[in-house]
Amino acid sequence: MDKAKQLQSFHEGKLISAVEAGISQMMKEQGEIPAPFAFFVMGSAGRKEQIHDSDQDHGIVFKGNEQCLPYFLELGERIVERLEDAGYERCIGGVMASKQRWCRSIVNWEEQLEGWLQDDTFEHLRHVLTFFDARPIFGEGEYVWSLKGLLLEKVKENPYLLKRFADNTGRLPQGLNLFGQLLVEQQGEQQAR
Repeated sequence: MDKAKQLQSFHEGKLISAVEAGISQMMKEQGEIPAPFAFFVMGSAGRKEQIHDSDQDHGIVFKGNEQCLPYFLELGERIVERLEDAGYERCIGGVMASKQRWCRSIVNWEEQLEGWLQDDTFEHLRHVLTFFDARPIFGEGEYVWSLKGLLLEKVKENPYLLKRFADNTGRLPQGLNLFGQLLVEQQGEQQAR
């Protein structure tokens, strides 16, 4: 196995261990998992391109109603904590299963993805492009593949979206970083103090 594959295998093991530890803790504290779910990774982890100092980019999709949401958000936080303990920084953009945008029921994920495509602002398209990298690593993987299939169908129905994605990729509004935060001068009169 080459070094790149070894590194990805190493990361995958840490991710799965964090998920299993989070589940174990939740089951001890709050009982059985209320619905089937999938935990998925995105970004460099989704593309199997993680490096030594990768941050966290992940989400949860569950079957069931929104009454399950508090449990899964808490599970997401437990996983985030375990990954932090393993050396993975929290995503400064909040792309983590502990945030409601990235932890939803299947129905709410479908609605959110369609909403992002309909209101194709820079931020929404950035979220869609992030989700395109989604890859399930634990649980009911077909939930994630189904959502990605929905996205592909919507793009097929609306080919103009491809141009919007291309326009969006690699572009940031002037003065903002990837996460929409204001950039400050590092040198000169207006530098941050």
